[in-house]
Amino acid sequence: MRRKNTVTAPNTLQPGYYIFWNQRTYRVTALDPENALLLHVEPIPEAPKTTLSLLDLLATSPKGKDGPLFAPTLEAIHSLVEEHYAFTSSAPTDDLPTNYLIKARIITTVVEMVRRLISEDERRAAARGEATSRTQAIRRALEIVNKTTIQIHVKGTTYERRLQVSRAAYYKYLSLYDTYHGNEAAIAQYHSNNKRGTHVRYSV
Repeated sequence: MRRKNTVTAPNTLQPGYYIFWNQRTYRVTALDPENALLLHVEPIPEAPKTTLSLLDLLATSPKGKDGPLFAPTLEAIHSLVEEHYAFTSSAPTDDLPTNYLIKARIITTVVEMVRRLISEDERRAAARGEATSRTQAIRRALEIVNKTTIQIHVKGTTYERRLQVSRAAYYKYLSLYDTYHGNEAAIAQYHSNNKRGTHVRYSV
């Protein structure tokens, strides 16, 4: 009788582990039984499940681009990211370019606004005894966000920005927000450190 092959992988890539790669956080859900080079993962925050290739993860990173980080818990992966990029809650902002500080404020404002709107949407649905759809709740929240203009005070100057965020951009904002615990100085520092565009870009 032929024995079924067992998929093996390094401990850091076993189901339940977290990966930070290309500015997204993923949780490994399964090893592919048909292809030992594929990992089934779910993005954090919630987004459609996908797969990652071990060949891509373990390949030598191009110059100017960071390789993946691995950890057994979400808290641990956040700590690794902060340590890797040398971010702290007291990161100074005086030397950071204004445009990156504006980007950081837009990111935190959008994430916090969407979370509040989703919470209100869920409370209304619960009061009516209706089921809720997370995807639809995010869509409705972004419709409101995209009608909003905010004022941002940076270094003694007030800037006005009309919010315009797609669902894909929102997920990226949310990932950055969660990674750096909503710390605007750290988010701005991240953009400043990657000003050459080797990572995700945001427009303001």
